[in-house]
Amino acid sequence: MKFGLCARIEYYQDLCDIGYDFIELPATEIYSTSNSELRNLKKKIDERNIPCVGFNSYCDESLSIVGDEFSSIKTLEYAKRVCEKAALLGVQNIGIGAPLARKLPKYYDLKKADEQAREFLTITAEEAYKYRINILFESLCTKLCDYMVCTSDALTMVEQLGIPNLQMVLDFYHMSMMGENITRISDVMPYVRHLHISGFDQMGNRTYLFENQLDYFRTAIHSAYNCGYNRTISIEGFTQNFHEDAQRSLSILNQCCK
Repeated sequence: MKFGLCARIEYYQDLCDIGYDFIELPATEIYSTSNSELRNLKKKIDERNIPCVGFNSYCDESLSIVGDEFSSIKTLEYAKRVCEKAALLGVQNIGIGAPLARKLPKYYDLKKADEQAREFLTITAEEAYKYRINILFESLCTKLCDYMVCTSDALTMVEQLGIPNLQMVLDFYHMSMMGENITRISDVMPYVRHLHISGFDQMGNRTYLFENQLDYFRTAIHSAYNCGYNRTISIEGFTQNFHEDAQRSLSILNQCCK
């Protein structure tokens, strides 16, 4: 299994020096980055031979996946820009989590939200297909959003759409926050192309990895291994001390594989 980190461009060189296999960049940052800046980044990536395999953090509240502000025109415009930039970096996967884009008013019609989400994912996946990029949908816990909060919900959406390059990110943090059993994933793993993992504090906030949750991390990774998964997993958390937290977290991931 390859170990990576969800991080901003500024941390790329440090991430390489620490020993990660890849970086996963935020699409929200890439969206505003010029093509010339991205070409410079691609040059660094080629020199270090540590790829950017994907994007997380697809969009913020300025683009709605569901809700009153949903727009198919804005969805396509955004997808075109992100996919073009992803192609410049050789990205394979673009994750669709984006909790701020999945906030719903109270009592919003969920059938309407489902229609909007299907349209959003279809438009985005069709644009990504032009570049041979996969779109990976992700369920998010109720701490962060109001829509598609269970793994089974996201799985049903992906299965029903049946789009070849639409698959899933499975995030053990969100599963845990929703009280889902992280060892019961055999039904969803055929659709999973990438994994996310993080620690969490007493308030349920995502962190980097700490030794006191080693058994949890080991259980999560071995659950994936037991389903035949041997691709990529990224740490997606918040840090006040990148270098220290990133070093410790990689050491913990390596321990989980012993």
